[in-house]
Amino acid sequence: MASLAERFHELFAGLEGSHGRYVLPKEAGANGKMKGHGVTVHKPATVTLWEDHLKGTYQLGVAPIRRNATVVFGAIDVDVYPLDLVKLAKKVERMGLPLVVLRTKSGGAHVALFCAEPIEARLVRTRLGEIAAALGHPKAEVYPKQDSVPEDDEEACGSWLNMPYHAGERSTRYAVDPEGKAYDPEGFLERAEALSVTASELAALEVAEEDDGASDDMLKGAPPCLQALAKAGVPDGSRNLALFDYAVYLKKRFGGAGKLDDYNRAYFDPPLGPREVNDTARSVMRKDYSYRCKDQPICAVCDKKVCRTRDFGVSPGASALEVTLTTLRKLSTQPPTWIVDVDGRRLELSTDELLDQRQFIKRVYEETLRLIPPAKPGVWFRAIQTLSETAEVIEVPEDATKEGQMWAHLARFCTGRSRAKALDEVLLGKAFADPGEGKTYFVSTDFFSYLQQHRMVASEREAFRMLKGHGVEHRKATVKGKRVTLWSVPSFSEQTEDHQIPREQPQEAM
Repeated sequence: MASLAERFHELFAGLEGSHGRYVLPKEAGANGKMKGHGVTVHKPATVTLWEDHLKGTYQLGVAPIRRNATVVFGAIDVDVYPLDLVKLAKKVERMGLPLVVLRTKSGGAHVALFCAEPIEARLVRTRLGEIAAALGHPKAEVYPKQDSVPEDDEEACGSWLNMPYHAGERSTRYAVDPEGKAYDPEGFLERAEALSVTASELAALEVAEEDDGASDDMLKGAPPCLQALAKAGVPDGSRNLALFDYAVYLKKRFGGAGKLDDYNRAYFDPPLGPREVNDTARSVMRKDYSYRCKDQPICAVCDKKVCRTRDFGVSPGASALEVTLTTLRKLSTQPPTWIVDVDGRRLELSTDELLDQRQFIKRVYEETLRLIPPAKPGVWFRAIQTLSETAEVIEVPEDATKEGQMWAHLARFCTGRSRAKALDEVLLGKAFADPGEGKTYFVSTDFFSYLQQHRMVASEREAFRMLKGHGVEHRKATVKGKRVTLWSVPSFSEQTEDHQIPREQPQEAM
């Protein structure tokens, strides 16, 4: 019989060859919080790692997307606080959705879908996006975030999710049922396996928003965020801001906010007091306010593309971006390479292309033939800043960096040419290894000629900066009366044995 770790490994079978790990610092920060960071590890998520995860000694993450563009699980990441998990689970059940609600480490939810067979990632992303909107969370991130990853790029990695049941039965990341019961690991596995769907079942799944009895006329032409809040309810701690946006809607539709208390009583439980309602209505009438799209609870249920089509939504060219940017990753090449998902498509950018909106728009057009309008500079800055706060740093092998390649070229330059027998032979383009000092000397211009022959371009300043950490030094010197820039490097180890070349064996006569 399969162990718990083996069953979890099979249920969450994701991207081959890599996994995520959430790492906590050794010491708490100045505010006392232990804020960790995610690291992508270019090794498969094995059963052994699942055993460690369930024991609580390793925090495992798995990317749903696989190299053949299929998935066996997906999830909606409801990153809203505070979040009533039981209420969400009840809504999932009422709508007849084959999903499991999992508490995350931060108290949000992963609403997870499990597949009885590998299903095309594009179909899973589409259906989960529809389900997220029907649940009242149209802005929630959907995993997998990509439709595919390059099959021929072993370093490519999808966006990964922290896995549930870290520390097993002691975990704070567990599944909940509509009655508020927390499933133990065994119970969760049974529930997930029972709800798993085939591709045809997922394609035929009916996703319809709940009818909460609210009058359609009350929210005619309203932004989707206000309609979603009317269905899902406004969370405590953000009701005043939601009331403000309902007042903005009423002003846009009727020219005044006199009906605000009707909306307060229809959509707020319990309703806010008369003083708060009247103060909000008067405040909105003083100026031409816009919706507070960037603030909670509005931003959690925002759908900017749909909102622009509504009669009383945000006006075209407002403050939101026209594209959805998710999952920024930094490849530690030199210079760095940035990978960002743009509406589900993987885009590789330079630092300038990431930070300069005009260059970014150009690259999006080159890759997708989609021309997006520019957003206001402050909006673009906040979008990139938000991505940067959760960016993953992916270490690459040293020989994949420009510095590593530079060092490899220098090693071949110093050991692969005819050797100088004395220092003055460096004027002939040779490298001189001084056995007494343990250093190899050469003229910098000869090394740069060698780099150009091998199609590697670098300035003297750039090369010296990259190689300085390897012990490279330079100085002006006079050799046989000629003034040269002489570089030195700790001598390289050299091959001491010849290659054994296999001899062809004579064929036996037939």
